[in-house]
Amino acid sequence: MYEKLATIASFCQNASYRISENNETEVSGDPTEVAMLVLSHRIKAEEKGLTTGIVIVDDLPFTSEQKFRATLIQYPDKRKELLVMGAPEKLLNNSTSFFSGINAQPLSKNKKETLNHIIDKFSEQGMRVIACAFKPVGKNITEINEHKINDLTFAGLFGIIDPPREEVKDAIVKCKSASIRVIMVTGDHKKRQLQLPEKSEFWKRNMKKI
Repeated sequence: MYEKLATIASFCQNASYRISENNETEVSGDPTEVAMLVLSHRIKAEEKGLTTGIVIVDDLPFTSEQKFRATLIQYPDKRKELLVMGAPEKLLNNSTSFFSGINAQPLSKNKKETLNHIIDKFSEQGMRVIACAFKPVGKNITEINEHKINDLTFAGLFGIIDPPREEVKDAIVKCKSASIRVIMVTGDHKKRQLQLPEKSEFWKRNMKKI
């Protein structure tokens, strides 16, 4: 299961990762994609051959409207697979099976409820939750679009701790001193949104849930 997640994390991003001459890790790119790439390296996806010989055929970038990113890959034996990473609710709604670690199993109502419970738990802990899914496709497929993001096999979840940047506190204090009302607008899971004001006394004092 971890190997499938590592493969999806390796290809559903544009981040870069390298070890410098001083043996220091150097990364660049979107923070979420960097986190996925670093995880892939820690699982040793490249060393295990999980990415060897795989070619990216097409890519559908993430947008806030569609809430997912998709990549079409081709394996050395010419098999093709659609890899998807994005909002859990979006991927769950478009999945009809889940990956057991060995093969795809039907995604029953009970299984979906269990996965939603896990998503809620992660979100309640203030984590940003990213889901992964995949789908084998025909060898003749060369392009992907949002209409092909269906009948997926749900592969798993990542929970990312993404605290507010330190400079945000100072900005909020300055706004409040100038009688400017601060409103947090986010596309995060609703339960994660509610956790931010609970994380510290500062946020409790300066943020109001509406």
